[in-house]
Amino acid sequence: MLRTILITLIVVLSGCASTQNEKLASKRIGVLTLESHNNQFCYLYKGVTVFNNESESEELSPSFSDSYNTSVAKGITKSGNLSVSLGKLPAHKISSYFERKEWDHSVTLTQEGRKYIESLLETNQVDYILLPWLYDLDRCMVSVEVGYSDLEYALDSNVQLHLLNAYNFQHMQSRQVNSINSMRPIYLPKDKAAPTATDKAKLSEKLFIELEDDVFRLLEGDCCYSKRNDLP
Repeated sequence: MLRTILITLIVVLSGCASTQNEKLASKRIGVLTLESHNNQFCYLYKGVTVFNNESESEELSPSFSDSYNTSVAKGITKSGNLSVSLGKLPAHKISSYFERKEWDHSVTLTQEGRKYIESLLETNQVDYILLPWLYDLDRCMVSVEVGYSDLEYALDSNVQLHLLNAYNFQHMQSRQVNSINSMRPIYLPKDKAAPTATDKAKLSEKLFIELEDDVFRLLEGDCCYSKRNDLP
């Protein structure tokens, strides 16, 4: 009995490891740019106790969708593929168009979503579709957490990338967009929640460098959520 369970477990784990790893080249990648929703940059300073926590937020400028479009296109080009704009995806329609499974983070199209994508493909010939998923419409688009130690901080986005086959709408692979573990060269102030203007510029640059790299890695077949810590 134990032997059977172990064999079954090995097969299942092998299947998980061998899927979602297709490398793409010379393909036309249709890009759905996320309509900026709750377009805010939020800061949280985490003190020694919750009573020392401070928070602040401000509008992203330029908007996240504009910067997103540029970074995604760079990542696609870097991977040897061609970026094709499919226009903006209304944020409030994400849950109507797509269903996301928690256990493997795969996305499937609803009937309404299929009609929406098919209408876009009538005038755009692409091989794959890169679409953004928002975890929470109430959550800030970009969040920064700063700890009481210089090295306790993280930059995180509210976006997950999903790659779909444009011919059968099959979900191919996914990747989370964030800069956790790649932020060590930037030292943020310990005594306040909001970074300075210089810090903000560094953080924004870091996020979109990471986004570009995430797109590149996704199309290279490096899916899922392990983050690199060797980015500049």
